[in-house]
This record gives sequence, structure tokens and C-alpha cells, in this order.
Amino acid sequence: MFEDSRLKIFLTVARTGNFTRAARELGITQPAVSQSIAQLEKDLGRQLFERGRNEVSLTRQGLVFKSYAEKIQHWYGAVSDMFATLGPGIPKRPVRIMAGQMAADYILPPVLLALKASNPELDFIISAYDEQPDISLSLSRRSGVLDFSGEVVGTVHAAAFTSNPAYASLTAIETAGPEVRFAVWKPYLQSLPLDITSRICLSCESAELVKQMVSAEAETIGILPFPAVELSGLQVLPVPLPSLQCDLRLRAGDSPLGRRFLEILSDSL
Repeated sequence: MFEDSRLKIFLTVARTGNFTRAARELGITQPAVSQSIAQLEKDLGRQLFERGRNEVSLTRQGLVFKSYAEKIQHWYGAVSDMFATLGPGIPKRPVRIMAGQMAADYILPPVLLALKASNPELDFIISAYDEQPDISLSLSRRSGVLDFSGEVVGTVHAAAFTSNPAYASLTAIETAGPEVRFAVWKPYLQSLPLDITSRICLSCESAELVKQMVSAEAETIGILPFPAVELSGLQVLPVPLPSLQCDLRLRAGDSPLGRRFLEILSDSL
């Protein structure tokens, strides 16, 4: 793991306020902690701690240095995470992933890219249905019915979007003029009010078809999960759609691959 031992010691002392407690937590001797802090102060040419009889506290310079030290440690951790290998638990065959089109197109790519960056030998087979997948990722409408399809790891919000600047200030889809038609992701149909469903000109699983319809028809408003329109170049409207949010469900098992997949996915949400 990437880390600077002096920064780790400094941050531990800053948090515990005591050289002895910091040494105990780090598993080293108190003189080693004192020597590390003294050398750090010498190299910086600044006093980082005010020493009391039993406690220490940060000086003004120490507070400034702490903010930088925390950022450096954060990026050390990010680098370690990015290039952390999965070790002996890595599969010797392609990883089988079951995912619907929306999850496969807009949620999986950054996760798989990060996995491949640290484990280039990994290969993946992605399908909409697999009886024995290694990993299952799905978007499902929230309901009160008990669902065994996976653990809820996040929420995906809906977005209304348009290619027509005239609709830019619309704050509720119900107030759209009678000329407006809607193109929607099919799983949303059951949660839309009747006055909206009666004006739907396209409903399908394909986000690309919905976006093409909205781009081609100026009097059409599209409704898709937000990741699908984030980089589409179309204008997202300031319309809250809480009833359309979906649960992102994951089944990945407790293998090194499953745990790493969950970590990367959680960071990307």
C-alpha cells in the first residue's frame, strides 16, 4: 500500500493528542513517534505541535499542514485501491455478469474499467440472463414486496430531459402543455400518472432510442434513469421525480472479486 509513515504518524498524533497513545495505536515505540515528529518539523522548518505535560495540540502551522497531509493520504489510498490486485481469489475463467441493458450500458463500464486497470487478466461475459452468474446487477422499481434479487447498494434517480430550450424552466412534468409528448424508459410506466401515460409516444428499454426521439422531436420530453442522460448533450430539466427512483441491486458473493466490485461500485454512485 502507498503511504508515507511520517504523515501517518503525524495524523495519528494530531487525532489522539498524545505521543504515547499514538505509539500504542500504531504499534511502535513512543520515542519513535517523537523522533518522527521532530524530524518532520526540522524538514519543514515549522513547529507543528505545542507540547504540554501530557497532551499535544496543533499549532497554526500544524493545522495548515494537517489539511495537506489528509489530502496526500487520501490520494495515496486512491492509488492503492486503483492498482490493488485481487490476489489468489481471481477467477481463472471469464467472469459472468448478469445485467439489464440500462445497468450494462451506464453503470457497469466504469466498474469494469477500474477492475481491468488493476487486474488486466480479467475477462467478462455480460448477458441479460444467466442461470449461474458470478455477479448480478439490476435496477428495480421500489415496492413493498420482499425481493431476493440482491442487496440494495444504491439508488438511481430519474431525470426528465429535452432538446427544446422552451421547456428549460419546467419544474413539474404535469404542467407541460398539451402539445408535449413523452418518451420514457419502459419500467417507469407503472409509476407514471394516467395523464402522462396517455401522452406517451415511445416507451422502451433502450435509452438510446428514447434519446433519439427527444433529439428529433422538439415537443417531446424524455424520462430516463439519470446516468443515461448525464453525458447525452440534452438538457436535464429541474423536475423532481421521486416516485420513479430505482433500487440498484447487487449479488456479488463474498469473494475478493465480489468485495472489490462492491467497493468500486459504491465509490462511483
